[in-house]
Amino acid sequence: MKVVVYTLGVLTAVILGSRWFLANPQPKDISPWPEFEPISQIMISSHLFDFGGLASELMTAAKKENIKVSVLEDLNPMVENWSEIKAKNSDVAFLPMAHSGVWIRDFAPLNIDITQKSNGLASLGFADFNYKLEPTLDDILPWQLALYFKASLIKTPFTVDGGNFIATRDDCFLADDFIDRAPSDAIDKLTSEKERISNMIGKEFGCRAHIFSNSPHPHIDMILKPISHNQIVISQIPDYVVSHLSKNKALNLDETIAVQGKLNEIAKTLEDDLHFKVIRIPMPSPSSRLFRNYVNSIILEKTILMPTYKESAHPTESYPDKDLLERLESEARKTYESLGFKVIPLNSDRIIAAGGSLHCVTLTIPK
Repeated sequence: MKVVVYTLGVLTAVILGSRWFLANPQPKDISPWPEFEPISQIMISSHLFDFGGLASELMTAAKKENIKVSVLEDLNPMVENWSEIKAKNSDVAFLPMAHSGVWIRDFAPLNIDITQKSNGLASLGFADFNYKLEPTLDDILPWQLALYFKASLIKTPFTVDGGNFIATRDDCFLADDFIDRAPSDAIDKLTSEKERISNMIGKEFGCRAHIFSNSPHPHIDMILKPISHNQIVISQIPDYVVSHLSKNKALNLDETIAVQGKLNEIAKTLEDDLHFKVIRIPMPSPSSRLFRNYVNSIILEKTILMPTYKESAHPTESYPDKDLLERLESEARKTYESLGFKVIPLNSDRIIAAGGSLHCVTLTIPK
């Protein structure tokens, strides 16, 4: 059965590689779906079970909030006791869908609302970026999901990781890392013309596109999160973190100071130029390998699944701000609670060591 599903996905991707798939030909209005709106389910990859207990803890947390959980099951999951895991989670949907890694946020499609101009009816749709410049197995997943949900799929000309696109209904946010990876023939040989590219993205998705050239991370979801149409939570490195690193002559001091400045610049732009209400939330010190933060979280309506960090997953390397983590986590939690969210902490030491956190390894589906 799995082979049949995979084969259908491959054939669909190859044969129906047009802009619209399973779409009504009538004219449509398109808008991005904001993650702070109600969801029906959360999806993770079977590869997440390679990262200790995180997958099980995430599923338990979602089910307590009455959110359906689906696992995208790779053809041959190389997970210990996989049959037992499936048997213990009979209330979870295990869906055979071809993919090759844990970062489903990056190669899964974006959720969009598609409104028929003739009758005003809205329906779920997907928008598919190019994941890599060269085709990969992960490129099949958007087509498989479109088939599964019987949804329209829009193929876009941009090469963007899904973690580098986050939106309200009216505004979408990206770091400019994707511009250098855009195929020249797909975007009329544009390279660094942010204004023109912003206009193209805005036209494609029906939103005002804001591209940040000073983002300290190539994925925008590692630094900020919209929590309403006019409120954005963005990371902030407290001065006491910098003082701690300076006192202990930490190797990542200079990098931390640079990231602190860039985050402050983006927060100022969001507040002063774009007129969002900006809420700052603390984050630990970054390094070239680790970008620990509390905004790469998951919104389940009025609940936040928030990543936390205790011990470095690298046995020969400890966190340079380990003594501050309890304070940082407490302040982050209180910030979310002050905004009306219930917070469920999930330890993310192993997944952040691989390069991402909770938002990176999940896909939420709207109600």
